[in-house]
Amino acid sequence: MSTESTRAPTRRTFVVEKVAAAGRWLTKSSVLAPGAIVLSGVAFVLCTLALNSGSEDKTSDWISAFATAFGAALTGGALLVAALTYRHQVDEKIRLAEDNRKAQARAVSVSLKKTPGNEKMLQLRVANNSTLPINSVFLVLVDKQRKESYQEPYHLMVPGSEEGFDRPASVVGAAFANFIDADGRRWRSWFNGDLEER
Repeated sequence: MSTESTRAPTRRTFVVEKVAAAGRWLTKSSVLAPGAIVLSGVAFVLCTLALNSGSEDKTSDWISAFATAFGAALTGGALLVAALTYRHQVDEKIRLAEDNRKAQARAVSVSLKKTPGNEKMLQLRVANNSTLPINSVFLVLVDKQRKESYQEPYHLMVPGSEEGFDRPASVVGAAFANFIDADGRRWRSWFNGDLEER
C-alpha cells in the first residue's frame, strides 16, 4: 500500500472535492439563467418586429408578445435566484464541514503563565480539552530570537489532560504544540490561539 493512499486529505483537497460535486449543477444554472433573460429580450425584439410588419390585430399580438417575453424573463430570473441560493447553501455546507474538521484541533490549547510563587519563571502548558485523544504531541519553546530552543514530547494525551514544563521568563518568546488529531491530521496550535494545519 502506498503512503499516498493512506494520507489524510488536505483542506484544499477536501474543499475542491465538495465544490466539484456541487459545481456541475451550479455552472449549468449560472449559464441558463442569464441565457433565458437574453432569449426573452430577443423574443421581445422579434415580436416587436413582427408586429411592425403589418398584422391586423396588433393589440392581441402586443399582449401575446409581451406575455411571452415577460414569462421568459421571469423564468430566467427564477433560475438565477435558484442558482445563487444553491451556491450559498453549498458554501455554507463547505464552511460547516471545515469547522467540523477543525473542531478537535481548536480544543487543544497552549498557554504561557507565570509560575505561582516565582515571577521569574513561566509555565508552558498544552491541554487537550477535546473529547478525543491526540498523539505525537511536542510542546515547543521559542526563544526571544524566534528560534525553537527546547521541546518536550508527549506521545499520547487523553481528553482532559495537561502537560508542560517551566522555563525562565527571560528566555521565553513564544510557544506552540505540534500534534496529530484523532483523524490523523497534523496541527500546530500557538499560545495566542492561532491554529495551523501542517
